[in-house]
Amino acid sequence: MQDPIGNISIKVIVTDSAGVALVGASVSLSPTVVGGSGVTDKEGKCNMIVVSNTYTVNVSMPGFVSQSGLPVNSNGEVPCSLSPNSGNGVINATVSASTGGVIAGATVTATPSSGTANTGTTNTNGIAAISVVAGSYGVVASMTGFTNSASQTALVPSGGSVSLSFSLVAKPN
Repeated sequence: MQDPIGNISIKVIVTDSAGVALVGASVSLSPTVVGGSGVTDKEGKCNMIVVSNTYTVNVSMPGFVSQSGLPVNSNGEVPCSLSPNSGNGVINATVSASTGGVIAGATVTATPSSGTANTGTTNTNGIAAISVVAGSYGVVASMTGFTNSASQTALVPSGGSVSLSFSLVAKPN
C-alpha cells in the first residue's frame, strides 16, 4: 500500500509448516533499502515502510530452512512458511495461565541431555515453535510474574513435530 509521500508498507507473515506464527525470524528486502529489515513479532509479522520500489523478501530463522526471493503481493503482503532444517523436528508449545487465557511472550526452553538449550517465545496465540535436532528434550515454560512450569519430556522425530501444553500459575503479589 502506498502512502501520500510515495512510501509503501510491506507486511511479512512468517509461520512454520504447521501454520504456527514464528517469533524472531529475520526479514530483509532485496534490493537493500533503509527500513527494509526487521524481526517478526509475537504474531509472526514484520512490518516495513520503505520507498516505493519493486522488492523481494528474504526470511531466515535458526533451525529452519531460509526462504529468499519471495514476491510482495498486490496488497503489500508476503506470506512465508519455513520448514525445519533436514534432521530437525519442531516442538510446538502452548502456554496458558492456570486461571485461563493464553500467555504471549512466555519463554519456552528445550534442553537436550547434552548440548545447548534452544528457546522460543510464545506468539499472541500462546504458541512457541522451536526447531530442534531430532532427539529427546526436557521442555519448560517461564514468564515474569508466573511460577516456572514443571519439565516435560519431548521425543522429537526427524521431520516431525511434538505438541506440548503448559499451564503457569501466577505468583502472589
